[in-house]
Amino acid sequence: MSDKHQNPFLLLGVILAITASAIHTGCQSERQIRIQRISEAVESLTDSRTRVVWIQDAGDNRDVFAHGDQLQLMAYDSHDGQGSRALLEEISHYSKPLITPNGNRVIFSNFHDKTVHISDFYGSSLKKLTDGMGLAVWQDPETGTEWVYVGRDREDRRGTPYQTVYRIQIDDPDAEELVWDHRMVGADNFQLSADGRYASGVYPWPDAGVADLEDNSWSRLGRGCWPSMAPDNSNLFWIFEENHRAVSMFDTRNDRSSQVMIDTAPGIDGYEVYHPRWTNHPRFMTMTGPYKHRSGGNNIRGGGPDVEVYIGRFNGDFTEIEAWVRVTESERAAFYPDVWIESDSAMARNSEGIQPIGGSLTQDPW
Repeated sequence: MSDKHQNPFLLLGVILAITASAIHTGCQSERQIRIQRISEAVESLTDSRTRVVWIQDAGDNRDVFAHGDQLQLMAYDSHDGQGSRALLEEISHYSKPLITPNGNRVIFSNFHDKTVHISDFYGSSLKKLTDGMGLAVWQDPETGTEWVYVGRDREDRRGTPYQTVYRIQIDDPDAEELVWDHRMVGADNFQLSADGRYASGVYPWPDAGVADLEDNSWSRLGRGCWPSMAPDNSNLFWIFEENHRAVSMFDTRNDRSSQVMIDTAPGIDGYEVYHPRWTNHPRFMTMTGPYKHRSGGNNIRGGGPDVEVYIGRFNGDFTEIEAWVRVTESERAAFYPDVWIESDSAMARNSEGIQPIGGSLTQDPW
């Protein structure tokens, strides 16, 4: 067929299709470049495959305490090439996501109906696990059994503490044990030592300290929020300071404490941060920020679209954060991150804990 008999609309359609394909390919390439850049930065920091779960605000970016129903459960795996993605598509209510010790499943709670749920890391096999609020996960160093620690009998008061804590076998939810009923305990952050004996927490807020789950006693170490315990047996412990920019680190071997600034990450620029939490590796922590919008007495309740997930690496003596990486890049606020680092996923099975690179910590009890 000669050129003069060609359909001009057909030619236009072909041109538009080619253009659209080129644009799509370009966008895909830019996205993949960004995903690769973030994954390389994450693994440069952690030196291992890294998984993260968090809650993303699908509403006004201000649901910092995750009490509403405009939330989405999110996940990230530095190896799968997908970048940040929705673990579950439904916009709903989600609280306190936790990655199981083996790194292959996610536990989260529903604050309103007081239930705990579990799925694999890609959102399938979703089911209800038990009643209550999931507070922590732990793996028995002798048997390898994975447990979730659940708060029950919630009090209607500031900090919404729980009167009792049970532990439930993740693969046998009918197997449960009462582990704590000495004092009320808050949900953020109840975390365990590798041997399962000690647990950080607010008992209740603002009294922060460490519980001995074997003899049902506790030690108060100060006032504050978001306490956290190193996931080995070093008994390192911190309390998040009132200015929301630092933690007070307690070193039990030397009976001393020091201040560690955590507002130093690139992009935080000295603003407030929140949701600080130790990862499953003692050298790494996670948090969210920056919080720039004043609301009440601080910036936390202001939330904001700039709030992202960060991972920080402690130096050898835990006196500062020596390096940071930002995991998320979006215009939706990110809250309640939990981080799992593969190289030390077996740490909970090691009753001696892991000696951090460049530092040596004792195994002294509290």
